[in-house]
Parts: sequence; structure tokens; C-alpha cells
Amino acid sequence: MLFLRVAFLPVTMYAQQISPGINQYPSSVITRVYEIASKVNLSDDKQNALAAFYQQEDSVLAALIVNGATASQIADTKNALQASLKSILSTDDWNNYYKTKTSSRATIEAQVTANFIQQKYNCDTAVTSILNNLYYQRQLSINNSFLQSSDPTYQAQSLYTIIAGSDSLIDKYTYAASSTSYINNKIAKLNAVKPLSPEAQKKIQIGFFNLCLKSRDKSFADNFNNIVRRVITDTAYYAVLYQDKIKSQATNKTVHVLKDLVGKGKITKEGKKRLSPVILEKQQRLATINASFPMVSKTKDSLIQITNTYYDSIINQSLVRNGVSVGRSQFSIALKYQKELSLSSDQVDSLVAMAASFKRMKDDYIKAHPTGKFDSKAFECTSMSRILTDDQYNQLLALKNWGQAKNDADAEWNEMQQRGIATNYNQDSVVTQLIIYHMGKLGAYYRYANDGVKQQANVKAMQARMPAPLRALYAARKYNNPVNTDPSKGQLQW
Repeated sequence: MLFLRVAFLPVTMYAQQISPGINQYPSSVITRVYEIASKVNLSDDKQNALAAFYQQEDSVLAALIVNGATASQIADTKNALQASLKSILSTDDWNNYYKTKTSSRATIEAQVTANFIQQKYNCDTAVTSILNNLYYQRQLSINNSFLQSSDPTYQAQSLYTIIAGSDSLIDKYTYAASSTSYINNKIAKLNAVKPLSPEAQKKIQIGFFNLCLKSRDKSFADNFNNIVRRVITDTAYYAVLYQDKIKSQATNKTVHVLKDLVGKGKITKEGKKRLSPVILEKQQRLATINASFPMVSKTKDSLIQITNTYYDSIINQSLVRNGVSVGRSQFSIALKYQKELSLSSDQVDSLVAMAASFKRMKDDYIKAHPTGKFDSKAFECTSMSRILTDDQYNQLLALKNWGQAKNDADAEWNEMQQRGIATNYNQDSVVTQLIIYHMGKLGAYYRYANDGVKQQANVKAMQARMPAPLRALYAARKYNNPVNTDPSKGQLQW
């Protein structure tokens, strides 16, 4: 994996002899000089200078103690003497000494901390090594700061600088390391759908880690979604990764579409049951595409178009079988009420085929005669007589003509009231008679639309059985009986 490289600085141990010139100093001084000389290669002059300084420092501090100086006074004196001590060796000499002295402790602290994180998050060895080096540098700097000065103010400022400079980087890597289990689980899910290529898996792992390393503002899920969409285009993966979200969106959309179709009277409850699985499948496919391609792209547009074309053809065919999309033709009414008419599967198939022919005929006619009126009664009559039984056809025409018969009957009753000839009749009885009459007349008109002679004969036969109230109304119209436009005032209009 590609990660930030943090240098691990090696430590060199010096096995150096003590200068013979310092043998004259007390053992405590010799020991302190050896402490430095054993870790840094020092010349005899530097060793002698250190010995002289330590002897003088011991003498000054001892005098302060004997004379009853306070701890604060002693500490201030020590800090003041540090400047002299620093001047004896070069900056590089002191840095090498501090590093050598604290390296072992920093190494142990770093290893323990990095191993703890590795066990906690199960991160790989590369990340563990980086964290180990980061913690080593941090602990080394902290330990060195305490060796460089005993001044509490200096130590506090130094510690703050070290922590501010290193902890933000450590936090980023620790956060990224904590994502290991998450990305491993996601990779396993992807491979369960379809094995990823080694290149794709590596891109996802590296990209995800670097996104987590870049910022903690984004969640693991956000970073995963970001990188996986850059690497994977196969929608099969997204159908599994986002299956809960896709299912929820598709279900809600399907409910909305079906509710709209039912609300507009385009499908019955039975039609809804048949159409629901197809619409749901379409919406799931569209939701999967949107999950796979959140941004607008040519690929996304193309997939959406292909999906709509495929499923819309199936949906439209289903709507036709349910009596939709072919107008108020007898074919659409028969298909819409196929359960009530007890239609067989073969009859439904025949009606669908004839509905398609009907639509082509109508479209061709309108194209050739833009202002004309397409008359399909004869075609519908011939087709329906061949497909349906007599009882089914009569029942179909009853379903078709009921609305018009009811409207005609209500309008005639209202006119009878206005003309003052309704007082001798019972409304419910008269309206029922009128509906039956108009149903029979309309039925004869459409039932024999392909045979003018039979049509005329049957219509006349129905007219001969015209209800008496309707004959009275026709007579009132013929002789221009008055119409009462405002019954409450009894005004008549001739």
C-alpha cells in the first residue's frame, strides 16, 4: 500500500574511553562525564571541560544547600548554569546524546502503543509500522525535552509544541487504522457478489485509506461510497451494497405510481395486483442505477433510457390487457372487466391483439383525415361477436352503456318535472324504466353495428316498447308544452 513514509532514525552507541585527565575529579563527576562520553564521541578537551563544569556546579549547589537556600533558589541556579553546560558541546553532540539516551525507552513506548492499535483495529503491518515510527518520534522528542532543561516553563512549552505537531498526524493514522475492519467487511461483501480483480480491490483499499487519512469530517460510509464509485461501474455490486435503500425507494415509488393509476381509474384492483411486480422491478432497477451513478453522466442516461424502454413496453402491454391505453373502445372495456365477464386466457389474448389492430387503424385514419371522425362501431361489433359469447357480449354492452343510459334517464326525468308531467309518476319507477329502455336501445345499436338492417329492426323494436312516461315527454316536446323554469314561482316559459 502507498502510505506516507516516516523515517525511523537509527541510534549509534559509542564505546569510548574516558580521558586520563579527568581521573583527578571526584567519582560523581567522572560518572557524569562517562554518561555523556559513552553515547557521544568526545575529545579529551570536551571531557575535561565537562568535568570542570560538573565539579563547579556541585560546589555551587552544595554551598546553597549548606547555607539554607530554598528549593526555588536552587532550581533557578541550576537553570542558570545550563547555559554554560550547553556551550561546552555542539548542538549536534547534545542532540545525539539526548537521542541515544532516550531511544530505548521511546522504542518500547512506541512499540507497545502501535501493537495495541494493531490488535484493536486489526490493521495491516504497513500501517502498524507507520504508527510505530510516528509514536517513536513523538516519545523521543518528549523525552529529549525533559533532558534538555529542568525549567518547568520550558518543558511545558516544549511539550505543547511536540504534541501539537505530532498528535494531529497520529490521530489521522489512528482513525484510518480504525477503518480496517469496515473496509475488510465491505470488500468481502463485494467479493461475495462477484470476485473483484486484484487491481480493483487494491484501488478501493488504498483509496479508502487515503480518504480516511485526509479528513475525519467524512464517515467511513461516505469515504467508501466515494471510492467505490470511482472504481466499480458494474451495477450488480450496487444492487447488493445499497439493497436496503434501493428496496425502500423502489417500494415507495411503486406505491405512488400504482396509487396514481388507480386514482385516475386506469386500472382496477385486479390490474394493480398484476402490474405491481413489474413496476417494482423497474423502480428497483432505476434506484440501482441512481445508486451506482449519483452524478449526471452519459452512461447513467443511457442505462436509464434502456431500462425505461424495456419495462415501459411490458407495462404498456399489461395496461392494454387491463383495458388501458386503447380509449373507450369495447376492447378496453372488455379487458378492464375481464373478471366480471369471466373471460378465458385465449379470449384475453384475442382482445389484446384486436386492441392493437384497433389502435393502428385509428392512428392511420387520423393521419389520413386529421379533421375526420373515426367510426369503429362496425369493426368492434364484428370482432367482439367473434371473440365473446352472446351472453358475454350483452353483459359487456350493459357495462359500456350504463353510464349514458343513466344520464339520459335523469335528464328526461328532470325535463318531465319542468314540463309539469312528472306529478303523475313515481321518480324511482320512471327512472328505472328509462334506464332499462335506453340500455336496450343502445345495446341494439352497438350489437348490430355491422349489419344496418338488423340494427334498424332491433332499434325500432325497442322504440315500440318505449315506456309511457317517455312517450308523454315526447308528446310534450312535439306540441311544445310549457316548460316550468322556476317551479318555486310557478312561471311558465312558452
